[in-house]
Amino acid sequence: IAATTANLAITFAYKGEKWKTIEYYKQALTVFQELGSSSEQALVYGLMGETYWGLGVVEEAINHMELSLEILRGTNNYYRIGDALYVLIDILVTSNSTEKAKHYYEELKAINTKTDANNIKYFTKYAEALILKFSNRIKQKAAAQEIFEQLLNEELGFEIWNNVVLHLSDLLLDELRVYSDPEVLCELTKLSD
Repeated sequence: IAATTANLAITFAYKGEKWKTIEYYKQALTVFQELGSSSEQALVYGLMGETYWGLGVVEEAINHMELSLEILRGTNNYYRIGDALYVLIDILVTSNSTEKAKHYYEELKAINTKTDANNIKYFTKYAEALILKFSNRIKQKAAAQEIFEQLLNEELGFEIWNNVVLHLSDLLLDELRVYSDPEVLCELTKLSD
């Protein structure tokens, strides 16, 4: 029943009915809690966090991602921990909570040293670049741009690739506004191809 309810939530998410998605995730979560299934609870908390983020309900997004992470820390599933940290850092940085994001970035770096999984390495590099991008220093923004460009040369999953392109484009647009350099426009055009 819980899996079916969670699948219904995913169906509503694809349809863009995010509040209905949350309703079904809550129902699935209740059943998973009754069953004592912590792995599934962590998954649903994370999915709810991402859905709340999509709705712009940032505090609920952060709370649910932290609940997911709290459960996942009790496992050795570095991929799921890394993924939760990646999403949480993204939410925090883009909602101006960079100092809190830096704390989670340190945790992600520590996980990166425990595994040779490429996706964790990419999550870590992305988080570093994102934090640098939101700095007030031009030097750090330039370092973020360099990291994002390096990541584009890797075999990334669609979601992280899309985020890298989005943030790199944003940095290039800032540069174009300041310098009106046609070379920057060429770089932007290449990104959109």
